[in-house]
Amino acid sequence: MDKEDVIIKFKIFNKPAIIIKRDGIIMGKIFVNWDEISDYSVVKTRNKEFVLLFVDEPQRLIDEANGFAKWRMKFNMQIYKTPIRISIIYLQASLNELKEAILEGMKNHALSKRDK
Repeated sequence: MDKEDVIIKFKIFNKPAIIIKRDGIIMGKIFVNWDEISDYSVVKTRNKEFVLLFVDEPQRLIDEANGFAKWRMKFNMQIYKTPIRISIIYLQASLNELKEAILEGMKNHALSKRDK
């Protein structure tokens, strides 16, 4: 881990749920490079809040997943038009903290690409 990595942990297990790195975001066993993320959206429905990450090649991510994760990604694709839906229910972070961490990661990546 780099010292600038942002780690968001599960509420119950106190283990990393999401790791926001300089080159991308890790959610479980799935890594998504910032270059693959085309947009994001914050969604609030009933008492649930989550972030959607829209990616250029959603099928690649679905193909890399297995088991329940693969089923969930396919479901998310049908409902939200993206395989990546991050719910804050199980995270030790608020919606604003998650959103800010993602935006900061995207911004830092864009700046690092510009400086090259």
